[in-house]
Amino acid sequence: MLVGEQSNTHAAVPPRPAGLGTSAAALAESGRPARAAGGLYGPSAVRADPGLAAGVQRRLDGWAVQVGVGPRAVAGLGRLAVLTHPDTDDPVRLEAAGRLVALGVMVQAGTLPDLAAPTPVPGPAPAPVSGVGVDGEASPSGAPQPQPAAGSVGGCESGAGAASVLADAADAALREVFDACDHPEPPRARGEVPGVVTDHPVAVSALAGLSALPASPYQLDRVRREFQVLAGGVPARGGPHPPWEYLALGHVNAYSPALAALDAVDGYEVPPAAAGSPELRRVQRLAALAAALLRDVAHPEPSGLAAAIARADGLGSAAAARRAAAVHDEAMRALQHHAAQLAGVSGVPVRRYLSGLWTWLGGHRSWHTEP
Repeated sequence: MLVGEQSNTHAAVPPRPAGLGTSAAALAESGRPARAAGGLYGPSAVRADPGLAAGVQRRLDGWAVQVGVGPRAVAGLGRLAVLTHPDTDDPVRLEAAGRLVALGVMVQAGTLPDLAAPTPVPGPAPAPVSGVGVDGEASPSGAPQPQPAAGSVGGCESGAGAASVLADAADAALREVFDACDHPEPPRARGEVPGVVTDHPVAVSALAGLSALPASPYQLDRVRREFQVLAGGVPARGGPHPPWEYLALGHVNAYSPALAALDAVDGYEVPPAAAGSPELRRVQRLAALAAALLRDVAHPEPSGLAAAIARADGLGSAAAARRAAAVHDEAMRALQHHAAQLAGVSGVPVRRYLSGLWTWLGGHRSWHTEP
């Protein structure tokens, strides 16, 4: 039902970094092409470890009960964390990753518990950190349903070489999103970010899990800022929207904070100057968009892109799904193109982060499309 393209172009990345967490770079180095997996353009998961996933899921279930959101808010996220972070088998790190995805879904869906009913928070939260919480409905596969995300590594085809299959308005909107990613908001000092969402007890607890890894103050603030941006965009997300508006909103979504935390979870740090650069921010935003588009294609919803295309162009569900899949593929190619350019001029931490984004997207695809 979904249409994707095979690519004969092999990923090419700079020399693989040494030390902890190099499996993603090793995959890219192997010359394995990005391929249409599950009908969509992109990689497959690097590893699947059901035993580790079950252990992480138990930890997440316990956390969800402690903070008062219930196991449904973290359903399936143990497996997602294991699939998307193959460079670590530390349950504590993987639990922290699952908490952030859960929190992102809750913030986007507006389902954080009411503060009028105090929520127990296990353990003291670090003074400089304020956090956010998550909850989401289970998808047909039993997993929460967040929205867009995107990421990549390696050099493939230029995004400009892919033929657009969108209506003119939707195509223009996608170009505007790509252009907006070229000029992201510059990093701000901690005190300049409002704390309405990140001061919520569930959010504080989720971010406390990240700080326990440990993560640096800058890494924590980077993730915290993603939650604030996400919360600021939630009111506009109520549907239905036309395709162009869906795309314009899609690059900041429930996955954005988890992608910002990728280096902290995997045990290294992208230097602040590099993490805040327009080039890296563009790739991260494209990764978030691609992830959201994949989720929408895998589990169509009335408020999603496929439904918006069907309404706008009078298409049946199958034809609209094919159009949405083609948009996803275009976003993935654009991501690969920009990531490959950045990798060619960057040091080891940035190359590792780009490789990790690509691997994260492969795990995310498997989570949505494989049992």
